[in-house]
This record gives sequence, structure tokens and C-alpha cells, in this order.
Amino acid sequence: MKKLLYIFLLFLVLPFACFTQTDTTITNVTNPIVVEKQQPTFKNQIDLDVQFLGVSLGYKHRLYNNWFVGGRIGGGFIFVPFYFRNNGLDIGIEFFHAYFTIQYFITNNIFVEFGTILPAFFAENPAILIAPEVGGYFTVKKIQIGIEFVGPYNFSNRIAGGYLYSGDIGYSISLLVVKIPLKKW
Repeated sequence: MKKLLYIFLLFLVLPFACFTQTDTTITNVTNPIVVEKQQPTFKNQIDLDVQFLGVSLGYKHRLYNNWFVGGRIGGGFIFVPFYFRNNGLDIGIEFFHAYFTIQYFITNNIFVEFGTILPAFFAENPAILIAPEVGGYFTVKKIQIGIEFVGPYNFSNRIAGGYLYSGDIGYSISLLVVKIPLKKW
């Protein structure tokens, strides 16, 4: 009985061995045509990033197939919801920001972004801070849509939104970010 089971499993598994994952595909056995994996066609890109009442201009350079490094600079009248560890929720108004980012494309349509942000906020005494940033995006046609999580901000004796956040830690999330590619080369 065991021998019959082994023979059955061998004939069940053996046909699927020809469908293993490879880097190339042969489409015709008599006249083999090798199809290579598609490589990206651009190394540099300029983006226009649009947020609610704010814009940024970004540049990214391909380091490897799925890895990009770049930065963006922009501003506007961007409403940023904050959550403070000691003081709860608040809204900040960001009028300038500069990013340094690294992007990793998980698939052709989904990517994550890691980096550092240097934002400047409106307040009675304007605050300029630095914080880590993580974002997640997906692509619809050629437009990339996503959100960004920023924090922790260290508000050590800073005034933001009219309140003194002495030694408090703050986190923020963007409402929505839309990246529109302007030029690829």
C-alpha cells in the first residue's frame, strides 16, 4: 500500500516540477525564444506631490531595480493632525517641508517610503523640527496615492498651535498625498 502511495505522489508532483520559477521563459520547444524579465526603463524621475492645500516638487534616482533615493521640497497651507503623548490631539499648519527619502517598490503598483522630514509650522513662535517618516503608496494608472506617518517629533520647549509642549512627543499623519510623475529619463 505504501509503494502505491509513493508512486501516486510521484506522478502527482512530477508534472508540476516543470512549472518552477525561473528568470527566463522558453515559449517554444522546437524554436526556443527566450523572454527576459522586463527591466525598468528610467533611472531618474521628477514628481509633483499634491497634498490638501500644499504642493512639493520631488526628484528620485534609481539605485537598483526596486530601490530609489531622492528628496522633495515644498510648502503651502497644509493641515497636519497631531497626536501628542501628553496633550492629546491638535492641528498644526505646515508652511514648508523638506524630505530625504528612500523608496522600495514591493510590486510595480505598491511601494513604501522611508525618510526624514524637516517641516516648519505656523504658530505664535514658528517651530522647525526634524522627524522620521514612513509612507505607503499604490499606483493607479500613472498617479501614486498614499499616506505618510511622521514621528516621533520631539517638542522640547517648543510652541506649536499656541500651546507650549514642553518635552512632549508628537506624531502626525498626512491626510492624502498624490504623486504625479512629470518627467522620467
